[in-house]
Amino acid sequence: MEQIFNCHLVFIVNEIFKELNYFSARTSMLRSTYFLLIILPVLLWIPSVHAQLSLRIGESFLQGRAIKKVTITYDDHTVWALTSDGKVYYKSTTAADFSLYPQTINEMVDDLSGYGEQEIYFSVKPKKLIQVKNGVKTILPLIDPEITTINGITVMLDGMKQLQTSQAHFAMDRLAIATNKYLYMVLRDENNITQYDIYNQPNFDVKGFNITKSGIKGVEFRGNFSINDRCGWPTGQSIAQQIRQAVYVAGVPQHATYGDINCSLFNYDPGDPISVNDIYQYWGTNSGLYIRSWGNCDNSFPIRNPINNQSVNAIEELHFLAAVSELKFVIAASDNGLYYTKAPVRDGVKQTDVDDIGFTRLSGLSENVIKNFAIDYKNYAAPGTRPLYDPASICEKEIWLATEDGIRKIYPELDGTTYQERILTTFRYNRAPDTDLNNELTFNLCGNESVEINSNLTIGMMGTVLIQWTKDGIEIPQWTGQRTVELSEEGSYRAELFMQCEGIRMRSQTFTIEAQALPQITFNYPVEIELCEGGSKELSTVEQAGYVYKWFKDDTEIQNATDHNFTADAQGSYHVEVSNCAGNFIASNKVNIRIEIIQTPVIAGNKPSYCFGETASLRIDNTLIYKTHWYKNGVEIMAFLNKDEIIATEDGSYEVMVENANGCHKSSTLYNLQMHPFPVVSVTKNPANSLCYGASASLSTQIIAGAQYKWNTGATTSSITVTESGDYFVEVTSEFGCATTSDQVSLSINDQIILPQPLQSKICTISGDQLILRAEPGYLYYTWNGSKGSDNTLTISKSGDYQLTVEDQNGCQAKVLYKVIPWCKEISIPNAFSPNGDGANDVWLVAGLEDDTKASITIYNRYGVLIFQSQGSKPSWDGRYRGADVQSGVYYYVIQSSSTAKPLKGSLTVLR
Repeated sequence: MEQIFNCHLVFIVNEIFKELNYFSARTSMLRSTYFLLIILPVLLWIPSVHAQLSLRIGESFLQGRAIKKVTITYDDHTVWALTSDGKVYYKSTTAADFSLYPQTINEMVDDLSGYGEQEIYFSVKPKKLIQVKNGVKTILPLIDPEITTINGITVMLDGMKQLQTSQAHFAMDRLAIATNKYLYMVLRDENNITQYDIYNQPNFDVKGFNITKSGIKGVEFRGNFSINDRCGWPTGQSIAQQIRQAVYVAGVPQHATYGDINCSLFNYDPGDPISVNDIYQYWGTNSGLYIRSWGNCDNSFPIRNPINNQSVNAIEELHFLAAVSELKFVIAASDNGLYYTKAPVRDGVKQTDVDDIGFTRLSGLSENVIKNFAIDYKNYAAPGTRPLYDPASICEKEIWLATEDGIRKIYPELDGTTYQERILTTFRYNRAPDTDLNNELTFNLCGNESVEINSNLTIGMMGTVLIQWTKDGIEIPQWTGQRTVELSEEGSYRAELFMQCEGIRMRSQTFTIEAQALPQITFNYPVEIELCEGGSKELSTVEQAGYVYKWFKDDTEIQNATDHNFTADAQGSYHVEVSNCAGNFIASNKVNIRIEIIQTPVIAGNKPSYCFGETASLRIDNTLIYKTHWYKNGVEIMAFLNKDEIIATEDGSYEVMVENANGCHKSSTLYNLQMHPFPVVSVTKNPANSLCYGASASLSTQIIAGAQYKWNTGATTSSITVTESGDYFVEVTSEFGCATTSDQVSLSINDQIILPQPLQSKICTISGDQLILRAEPGYLYYTWNGSKGSDNTLTISKSGDYQLTVEDQNGCQAKVLYKVIPWCKEISIPNAFSPNGDGANDVWLVAGLEDDTKASITIYNRYGVLIFQSQGSKPSWDGRYRGADVQSGVYYYVIQSSSTAKPLKGSLTVLR
């Protein structure tokens, strides 16, 4: 879909100004850019007398028939005629006269448009659309049921289409269908009708379209808007112009007194570098033709009415001399003949005021009602080099009029007498002339300088313009047809241009070349010069009064270096350029200055550090085999001259200087050699005497910052703990790698004291037995259950655990536990019981005699009378004597058992 720049009715006109200024600026830039051309102030002729347009009446066709419309299909330049009664006639470029078009014989055609005889369209009232493509006639159905009438149809050609046969270049060509509702379209080579919203604004209801201008130069539409207060003017219609792929809205004030717009011309071309004040709006109504210079809504631009009191039906521009000046004339068809502007509406950058636009009626057709006209042209451009329509490459020589008395052919002719004598000042040049006097430009060239002259013509213009160059009035045949030439030889040059369409010959300004000899330059240096790092070389050329000097390094100009000599101190390619005339320099040979960069030598030792008595080997990497000079504490060591490696055994600051064959040298940084002492190492043992088995000793040496330790045990700390006999020593390495091994320290560990584990012993404490515990003799001290002494035996009278600690002469100890258990059972004798039959403590029972079957018990009263006797493992008494209960009181017992050494005697109490 087209690009819409100013698309709705109520947008502010200033926005259109912005768009026009954008296109003006862009097009001006494109037309004025020619690599780095220098363009002096140029005027495109401001003549005192304008060129005159005349129209010559030619052949007549279809006389006696009222012609409603004439149009041209630009694919084949066939002329089509539509009569008022709906008949269609056509004439090809090779035919002598018009013929009735057979496909519409039975139709009453209301409008027609197309691309060529192979694809053409016809509309029939009220809403029938016919397509005839490759001889096949098709009725195209309208997609919108609200369409009640087709108001007109017109082909809209893609202005960027090239004249080639590839169908891809016709993709944007379309047929526009103006209806009572919207615009619709049919894309070329298709038959689908789709809505075509030229305004592309959903907020605006635009309906009731009519076509007010059609043709290859642009299409304009009149639309009825639901909003009718644009700029405060009561209107329901406005004009939209389609130029190539863009849409522009014309700010036409549609006062009610003007009536409907029949035709329009919004002479804005986005390809022209003109301001918005040079743009005119033309519109024709049933009451006349109106003109207004385009502006904003303040009505500061008056409306003029050069053709009045008659219906104006069609209006279009006519172009001449487009390659150099692009003169524009305006033609208007009315009910009272054909009108045209004899003077150009636009002559170069000069714009005639709207009051000066005057129309002349063509005599001979003054009484004819002219409904329509079409302008045919010849394209001089080579196929594929220009857009379909470009004023710079076409010749508009035929106008076809649709009158009520047939078709009349008109030939426009330009009276270019005033241009024959005029000097073309549109040429461009890539440097400013030294003098410009009466259109004679003089260029003072120096040496091999040249100036390029550009005719400002494009390749597409060369079909309409023939160009010929002369030097000192003599033609230069080899330059015929060249748009650009390069001048270097002395002489006076000019170009003659012949405009084939108009038959006008024009001449350019005179370009005079004056040459001057080259300056002298002396620069005798070898191609390459070597310098030591930090060195410099003075370069110079001959000093001459009036000479200008420029020095360059690596082809880049050195700022402020404008003397005849220059001191170079950096590596690069140097040359000087000398000029004896403004802007022209010749260059000397180039000399390459190479800086001999010697890498700083680095002294490396054969090890990171050295100890007293060692020999250091100091060397450098000298792959380039430089001379070497070694220094110690600033004094050269002559014995090591040209040595890459030296031997040093003393402290000092060592330095080496390397020197190449050119005497360039570089010194190393200082290498400070220091011989480091060995650490002093001794081992301290704590405790110092021998150790008992299981004890440990601490061995330690001095703590030295940065040192590393290695014991013969593998430990790497400054102190260790040992538990075994042996000889111990440590190696201490200082941070400089100097290592010292300590003397050996012997450590003695006494053997472990192993006491035999005594067997478990038994004792009978009831019987009053005693037991002797015996330890091994030979120890210094024996400690029995904490009691220390020298006796290795202990007599005990009861069972239990007895701890023995022995200690030898070295103070080493060992412990052993003697376990003594009772060998007889303990006898438990109650001292009272209560035989009262309550079930508790009714029997006197002696425990501990269970294993003694011979045990016996006898009981006596206080009088010594035996009252109870028992023998066996369970001796007991129930408190009865001879079957009767004894009295409460104290009684006496005697117990005899093999487990006791003597009888057990005691008393017991009977409680009732």
